[in-house]
Amino acid sequence: METKFLSDPNIIRSYILGSMYFSACRYQNETHLLNEALNWYNILLRDEICNPPFFIIFDLGHLLLWGTNFPFQHSLTNHLPDEIRLREIYENRILNFLLRHNKFRYIMELLENYRENKDAIITHTLSLLLKPLIDNKLWHIFPNYGNLPQLQQIYHTAFDIERKEFETLIGEENFFINLLEQFVNNFMEHIDPTLLFQEEDFFELEHIHLFSNKSIRKTNKYIKMVARKTGNYDKRYLHIHPEQNEIETELQYEGFYPEGGLSELTNRGSFENLVSSELIYLDASERIDWFVLRYLERELLFYKRDSGLLRKRRRNFNFILWEANFKPSNLPCKLSSLMKGFGLSLIENLFDLFSDDELHIDYYILKYREDNIETLQLLLANKIERNKVILKEYSQSQEDIKKLLEELNNKDLSYSNIFFFSASNYEQIRELSSNIKGDHFSVIISHPSATSMEKELILDFSGLEPWDEILKQSRDQLLRLILN
Repeated sequence: METKFLSDPNIIRSYILGSMYFSACRYQNETHLLNEALNWYNILLRDEICNPPFFIIFDLGHLLLWGTNFPFQHSLTNHLPDEIRLREIYENRILNFLLRHNKFRYIMELLENYRENKDAIITHTLSLLLKPLIDNKLWHIFPNYGNLPQLQQIYHTAFDIERKEFETLIGEENFFINLLEQFVNNFMEHIDPTLLFQEEDFFELEHIHLFSNKSIRKTNKYIKMVARKTGNYDKRYLHIHPEQNEIETELQYEGFYPEGGLSELTNRGSFENLVSSELIYLDASERIDWFVLRYLERELLFYKRDSGLLRKRRRNFNFILWEANFKPSNLPCKLSSLMKGFGLSLIENLFDLFSDDELHIDYYILKYREDNIETLQLLLANKIERNKVILKEYSQSQEDIKKLLEELNNKDLSYSNIFFFSASNYEQIRELSSNIKGDHFSVIISHPSATSMEKELILDFSGLEPWDEILKQSRDQLLRLILN
């Protein structure tokens, strides 16, 4: 179907007001609400990511803002039977479905906490929600960006009048009701509730004000998506090799001592260390005081100081990522984002595996552009703040590579592992690794002439096996190497 762009302000006004005839909101003629939704609509048109009918943007945007306080229409009895049927499906099976959906409700809570960024959060949420319908090119008529009018006082009767005028103008009878029917049918067909929003979408919405530009935001999303799809290891197949090096536990301040954890319980101790669940036995209505009885019988549980917390095993790792700025057609993102996501998943797995150890990771990035480190700074912010991960950046020049080698070889590598993640330039990676004194291992994206050498893991994405399965297998292989 041929796409039609509307540029005449009067025609655009008729299109916008005519579509509002099908809005589910009772306050559809409130001028400030219409202009607020026009701002969202303009942003979506500007970014060329969304072109649904205006009333859908109006309803969904205000549904996010108002939640259960969204004012639905009082009555639908004054409409035609077919129209009533579609409106009921639209309100009950789409809008009310979204209101009950836990992920949609979480975004409502985000809006409560980040009101200053509400326009960015709403427009990005709508683009994520409607993306399957946009990809299917459901709508073929929409205004040009920048030509949206500012609306003055509007009366309810104007919506029906403008609807009929616009349909007459374009020569498509029942244009708007067909739009509503298409939206209802396609939403229920193409929107999978289980895939509605993913972890990377929530991270993007929560930090939308921190991204310096959309390119960084998109790169961050791909990295989070790769890390999510790579997933967590299966503990059943991993055996942790005992580490001999120890380090004093860093305490918050002098005189502070750990008070133990779930792994070390005892049936003796002071009431300050009583396990809180034992209080369930305090019941004045019982003839027997079970709490006192358990205390006398020494059956109450107390926390004791966890002996493993005062001295921890030291584990240090060095990651080196050699970035590459290209994207194969069979992968969802550039190779650098893919390897960053793989590295992020590996870091999370390592901190999970060695939760009782003193784990530290130095992450070196041989970058190809200035802003690439920003995504990892945000994704690893918590660990960077606690000095568990340190990000360091170098260029890919020979001078910087030499500096990197000097820094690595000046370290005490007796308790460190060095892992390279390369998306290209595998010969340089081999040359770099050959000059490192400590134990090291390389993960390299397959190259037509690349053959696996000792202490190398080649990732070949040229076959039919899904890329996330290849990354999962590689992660498990790498963890087994680390642990053994």
